[in-house]
Amino acid sequence: MRVAFWTKRFPDLYETFILNQVLQLRDSGIKVDVIATQRANYPHADTRLATAGMQFDSTAADSDKLFPKNNNEGRRDQIYYERQLPPSRLARLRRVGVTLTPHFLPRPRSLYRILRHARNTHRGPLGLAWAAVPFLNNRHYDLVHCQWGHFGLMAVTLRTAGIFRCPIVTSFRGYDISAIVDRKHIDYAPLFASGDAFTPVCQAFSDRLRDAGCPSDNIKVIRSPIDCSKLEFQPRKHEPGQRFQLLSIGRLNPKKGFHFALRAARQLINSGFQLHYSIVGDGSYRRELEQLIARLRLGEHVTLHGWLPHKEALAALYQSHVYLQPSSRTAEGNMEGIPNALKEAMATGMPVIATRHSGIPELVTNGMSGFLVPEGDVTALANCLTQLLGNPESWPPIGKLARERVLETFDIRPVTKSLIDLYESLAKT
Repeated sequence: MRVAFWTKRFPDLYETFILNQVLQLRDSGIKVDVIATQRANYPHADTRLATAGMQFDSTAADSDKLFPKNNNEGRRDQIYYERQLPPSRLARLRRVGVTLTPHFLPRPRSLYRILRHARNTHRGPLGLAWAAVPFLNNRHYDLVHCQWGHFGLMAVTLRTAGIFRCPIVTSFRGYDISAIVDRKHIDYAPLFASGDAFTPVCQAFSDRLRDAGCPSDNIKVIRSPIDCSKLEFQPRKHEPGQRFQLLSIGRLNPKKGFHFALRAARQLINSGFQLHYSIVGDGSYRRELEQLIARLRLGEHVTLHGWLPHKEALAALYQSHVYLQPSSRTAEGNMEGIPNALKEAMATGMPVIATRHSGIPELVTNGMSGFLVPEGDVTALANCLTQLLGNPESWPPIGKLARERVLETFDIRPVTKSLIDLYESLAKT
């Protein structure tokens, strides 16, 4: 079976779960091509993917090399990158015309159908025709797996145009079933009517899909997995006089809620706790966090590490006592599913405090495998931290249950088997 993974940036340093899923599928015998809108800056990914037998196409190559006409089933799995169109409208029209004419001249009806149905997507007629090129050159896919709802919407439109005929699976992972739906930026009705299967990453998103009109029979929750075999269990302990080490990992944006954790840290310091709070990650919200750290006079107690390679981020996990995941729905309605960094922290035996946000309660059982507080409630977060830091003897049993919970539901091997079972069931229909 050959599957096309259609995604945005790849391999994204904040979405390594897609990279890991691709590699695990290939280890299980599934041939996978990745079609991405742009290349992301994940260090060492080229080596990892090449070692696994996947081949990058150069984004600097001309269009014929970018999307080679290669239908040989024995070829290496490919990673295709969509070439960026020029900003100038005239240059864009010229580039699109030169590139697309050889592909659509033999099939003008397909181009007509793309232009006709493009209004159902966010790309527009030329953008959708441009996105069709890799599928025109590789029409042998047994299944297209779209990573995010808007790619699923584009895929059903391309299939309606006759670009390919295989089943379409669409995974919903966060903003694509929260803010986009709440703000009515995209109408998923054509996708829900034509898509073959929908795989939200948590039950909370499954419920939102049903509320949005997705057929219940076509929904199957498939988690974003982690590789637990690479995470050593290490119960945390605290030595008398040692400063408490708090940690959060994630993209710096408002939905991560790090600003609430900073305010909670200030309350604990005011109460006499000796602690240090490390935040690993980067993003557009960094400046706001830096300003908040200055206003709260937390410069000696907080470190914004920026992005760290996964190996170094794991080292930070093992050096910390408590993990904080204060996720919160933004004013725009943006939500996340179940953060992978939270799963990794729990898999190492680290006690965690998180919020009752989206799918997080499906992972963390309050008072057993971790603790849950209301979104945006700084006082509740500070009180929970006070209780946890004041009772370090409770950490090992909490960490043990946390590890067991992650192994039970989120390990990459059983999750991949569920995904392959879904693929095979669709291939038989």
